[in-house]
Amino acid sequence: MAGSSWWCALGALPLVLVLIGALTAGAATPGTASVVSDLLVPGGVAGLFRAADMPGASDPTTALLAFVRVAHVLRAKPPFQALAYLDAVALAQSAAAALPPHGVALTPSGTVAEVVHTWASSSGLVVVGGSLQAAPGPDAAGRRQALEWAGVPLADWIKRLNAGETVRVEIPSERVPLPLSPEIWASAIVHRPVPPEQLAAAILGDRRAAFMYHGLMALDDETLAFFGNHPSLLSAVADKSAAVFAEWGRSIRLRNEHLVVPGGDNAAPVWQALIGREPTDVDGFIRDLLARDGGRAAFFYDTVAHLETPRQAFALGTGADADQINRARALYGSFARSRSVESLNGWQVVRHPVNPAAVLIQIRVDDTGRMAGPSWRSLWETVFGGLPQACASARVNAAPIDAAWLVDRIERERPERRAEWLGAVTFAQRMFPTAGLADLPAVCEAVTSFPRNNGLLLTLERIGLDRPADYATALRFASRSWAGFDRGAAVVDTAQVQGVLAILERAVTTGVLEKSRAHASAMSLFALPSRGPAGASASDPATGGLAVGAVGRWMRSTLLPQLCSDKTPAEACLVRAVSGQGLPAAPAIVLSWEDQRYRVDLGAATAVRLERIRVIQKSTRIDDALTLQDVAVALADPRAGADEIQRQVATLNALAPGLRLEFDGLFGHPIPALRATLDDARQSLAHADARTRGEKATRLLTMSDVLLADALVSFAYAGAIGDPDDSILMGGDPSRRHLFDATAGPALDAWHLPEEVRMPDKSWVIQGSVLALRTVYSQSWVRRLSVQDPGTRPRPDPQDVRAFGETVTAFSPFRLSDATRDGIVAAIRRGRTRAAELLTTPPALWQRAVSVGLSEWRCRAALWLVRTDQVRAVTLFSLTDLLRIGEPDLPRAELDGWGVATRTLDGSLSVRLPDGHAWEDVQGPRGAGVLPTQLADVHLRVAEALAALGLPAALSPDVAAYAVWDAITSADMAHPDDWWAVARAAAALPDDRFLDYVSALTAIGPLVPVANGAAIRLP
Repeated sequence: MAGSSWWCALGALPLVLVLIGALTAGAATPGTASVVSDLLVPGGVAGLFRAADMPGASDPTTALLAFVRVAHVLRAKPPFQALAYLDAVALAQSAAAALPPHGVALTPSGTVAEVVHTWASSSGLVVVGGSLQAAPGPDAAGRRQALEWAGVPLADWIKRLNAGETVRVEIPSERVPLPLSPEIWASAIVHRPVPPEQLAAAILGDRRAAFMYHGLMALDDETLAFFGNHPSLLSAVADKSAAVFAEWGRSIRLRNEHLVVPGGDNAAPVWQALIGREPTDVDGFIRDLLARDGGRAAFFYDTVAHLETPRQAFALGTGADADQINRARALYGSFARSRSVESLNGWQVVRHPVNPAAVLIQIRVDDTGRMAGPSWRSLWETVFGGLPQACASARVNAAPIDAAWLVDRIERERPERRAEWLGAVTFAQRMFPTAGLADLPAVCEAVTSFPRNNGLLLTLERIGLDRPADYATALRFASRSWAGFDRGAAVVDTAQVQGVLAILERAVTTGVLEKSRAHASAMSLFALPSRGPAGASASDPATGGLAVGAVGRWMRSTLLPQLCSDKTPAEACLVRAVSGQGLPAAPAIVLSWEDQRYRVDLGAATAVRLERIRVIQKSTRIDDALTLQDVAVALADPRAGADEIQRQVATLNALAPGLRLEFDGLFGHPIPALRATLDDARQSLAHADARTRGEKATRLLTMSDVLLADALVSFAYAGAIGDPDDSILMGGDPSRRHLFDATAGPALDAWHLPEEVRMPDKSWVIQGSVLALRTVYSQSWVRRLSVQDPGTRPRPDPQDVRAFGETVTAFSPFRLSDATRDGIVAAIRRGRTRAAELLTTPPALWQRAVSVGLSEWRCRAALWLVRTDQVRAVTLFSLTDLLRIGEPDLPRAELDGWGVATRTLDGSLSVRLPDGHAWEDVQGPRGAGVLPTQLADVHLRVAEALAALGLPAALSPDVAAYAVWDAITSADMAHPDDWWAVARAAAALPDDRFLDYVSALTAIGPLVPVANGAAIRLP
């Protein structure tokens, strides 16, 4: 075989195949015997992966699927070393089969010695003078290495044989699932006779055959049987469309030799029109489906097949629609032209997370298959035009939005903009589903602005705004800061407002502030007066930036009294609000852990973390900025007497030493010399006349705005950084380098979601808003119990790790209840029982796979494994799978509280539980942050563990912050996008590890020690 010169040299070696041949046929459960058999991997799967220098061989039932993807897709060259391994072990096996079954002893001559010579040479050994030793040359060394990788104790055998002992020589093989029979593979795919021990090498060594293995492993029994009974079809697919079949052939389904097309029999005319052949011509339809447009037809077919029924109707239309076929053609055209799909070593891969399939999956539709509101055609035509000013003239027409128009419109955007426009659509569907005609201009203005202002709009969504007019008001308020004034002043205004909105959002998230009150507070903020040009009305929202000191006065009059009814200092009040310590009194949860009593205080650790970070930042304190403003306001009062002036000057003198004013730039803009301004006021105010005092008070008031902007942005950064010891803070407070406005580009980038950018000096800064800043620093929220190096195995890409962290930050303890947690655990337990039952009736399992979104590949592997190990077969379903199979009887909103961040998919800041789709439905480009959006298994494992320990569900997010790191570093991943490996690692997190996680929460976490009836303050 290629790459094995020693194989050719020993090709005449007589092979004894009786023993190996007896192992090729395995018993199968009823319904699978005719379509699934055993494939022998000489030496075992672990050795194969080791020979190929690949990790990730923990489960032989699915290992070859990963091998095919890595060896033939992610790597450009065939795995010659792995093939040499299979050849070497198979050769040694064949020779060993000729040895006496009871064992052999080494002797210098005789029949047994000849057999030993044969086995020794096949194992890279040589008999010299009646003893075994290593044969010279690289081929012999390679054969010995192969046997070592297979776990053969060759050195021990040599030692014992040379000592005159009798040794029983056994060289193992490992069984893995083989769709169809070895005979069919040999005749229809490999096209030559292949001995059983060489079939694995024949399949894995040929990219075309390897792709066929991957594709056939996703088919149900009846469909597999059809392919087995039609070898000419099988050969045609293997020869012409193997790569397409590997990725999208899973959606080919037959019942009674009748093709089940997506959308059912009513959609058959559509598919006939698209593929150019009637579905009743099964053989011809499958060939043309896989070959058409380089596989794009199969991509479309697979996408529609995995949509829920209403979304299928949205994609294909309905039979009552006379234009159904034309609309389906138009939609298919977007798939055929898509720039999101390309070939990687022959395999069709999706290269962008927002591709035509993703749009169809994420868009909301009603039960009839129509796009959920707002779905006015004129609205979306105006929106995608990108000009908010055009919204005033937008008119409603009756033309509905169809899938073809929407998919094409998003697909035509630049790749970096597609996610923002899809996010705009999903945002509108979440926020304005019932908007009326009168709301059209406001809805249009909000949605059109989404790509440039998504940070603002998504934050307002979390605060609780739900009226289109309120969003329009907020957008106009945000834009007026940049009208008519220098950018430095605009940045100061923007920084103050965003800092306040970030506080409101966190106060709502923690439950300290009800959404209705936060809504009212936000709207009052947007009504603050302007400092427009001379002669302009201060109430005119179009006249420019905020009046000097407006935000500080609003905080004093509105925000602080709302959050803290007592005289708590401003910063302490805000810490309480954003940490959840300001919640109304509730029955304390006290528990015992390791012989110590603890009280569950969800805000304690957050408060300590914020205080530590604020000390490290060494930035302006919010109280100091507000105090300076109070002084400036008092001094500006023409009625202020000498005593009042003296009191204010004394306050300035007391305040001055604690202010850190030695910085000449803020947020990328120069600022006045703050220390000089303050010192001048302290020295001259006591003797200044009214006019001079007013001028100096105005300078102090402007200075207080700068300091308040500095303090609020720094506070937002403190809330976004999860670990006070993170390297982010090693260079000082990063908040002062934040860039609200880009050096080039639209000014309103200031309200876009924050992004990390690299500066010309190679440093990294955050650009955009400080709203949702945790999405940038999310990785700092993933916690580790150990600093041990996880090794060189593949790990999720950095963007995926960041997305895992984003889920950690969004997993809120304030949304969790023990009752929901227990309902989830019960559903998972129920799912295990039902999964075991489904594995005994394959047709029922395949039907369930369609209805709840199970991976076809894992269903096939589980059906193969259940023959010998029912318990382990059930473990081939993820915890998310088991939850779906168990059908939890819980409100969707409560279930979603245990979900994961989905911003990569739908552009939102919310969390939701993956539902209705397997990983393969949404997997896109590696490292784009898609992987974590389908991995709620860490949270579900945490739910199981805390329920078993009898601990409250509210501890789950803090526990998950530790568990997620262990899951992604312990996963036996074959490649960085190996979703299944991480899901399995999460489910396999050991119980005793959770004891460590909970113990960690007593050091810095929500478990506060209690002594003598009182809580002990955490250090």
